Amino acid sequence: MNPARYDNQRGKEEAQMLGVYYMYINDLLKDVKAAGLMKEYREISASWQSAIQRVADQSATLKAAVTEHFFDNADFGPAAGALAVNGNRAAAQRYTQLLKANIGFSNDFRTQAPDRWWEALSYMMHSLWGGITAAAAQIAGEHLGDPQLVAAGYRATVAMLYMYDSNATATDRLLKPGEAASTYSITGPNINRPDLSRNRFGQSIFAKDGGIFSRLFPDGYTGEDDWDMGEELVAFLNGFGQTTYVYQDHQGHWRAINGRITSAGEVVSAAPYPRRYVNLTNQHVIMTSAPKIKLEG
Repeated sequence: MNPARYDNQRGKEEAQMLGVYYMYINDLLKDVKAAGLMKEYREISASWQSAIQRVADQSATLKAAVTEHFFDNADFGPAAGALAVNGNRAAAQRYTQLLKANIGFSNDFRTQAPDRWWEALSYMMHSLWGGITAAAAQIAGEHLGDPQLVAAGYRATVAMLYMYDSNATATDRLLKPGEAASTYSITGPNINRPDLSRNRFGQSIFAKDGGIFSRLFPDGYTGEDDWDMGEELVAFLNGFGQTTYVYQDHQGHWRAINGRITSAGEVVSAAPYPRRYVNLTNQHVIMTSAPKIKLEG
């Protein structure tokens, strides 16, 4: 996060991007301080606050919505999450509107994905940036007490997990347990690349399209499925992997996200490793590994 530590322009520029820091920055600062590493703590904290303040100051123009790929959830997703985690509510809420718009509604769970369209000018889901955008919606929604945002993050997370689903048979590319693909072409047909219609693949498959892709993937299509994935699973395990949310709707009815509410007034978690129950209405958090709890109020 400190541009001064880089000797090349790209390093200096990317050091100022928020990336995935928002998912662990507070825990990192807490642990560094507890270890007595005050010099490191001050440098990391100062670099983080400088980056956050710059994004907050530029939020009125939504500057973090644009990267080298133009309108890009790889930047406005982390911007929303980071600003919310840091307590910059007004700036965070500006970017959360983009998050809500970027994550769709559909009766097909795969299309409820953060749209990573630039690779072939087609509607696509990317495991890392789709997953990170989903995590940003979940994290920002929790900090802002916004059930719509948390629900959007949940829908997008389910779409992201399709990249790892070895049981899925509706794509040409089948996965073995433990395998994953970085990208899914949601559209059918994909007009630019009909061979990719509703299929999973690695981004190097675009090498033959030339232009920027030939520069990004000079070795052509390697058959491998990208270097930039895996962090989305960490985000899932830290988020919906252990957390269930409840809230009251406008009619006063209790609703659950990543779980269900029974007629007996219990909240049953759908998390694989239940650990947290968060009430978005009053921000109350219950820490327990129990698979269900009694609904408050």
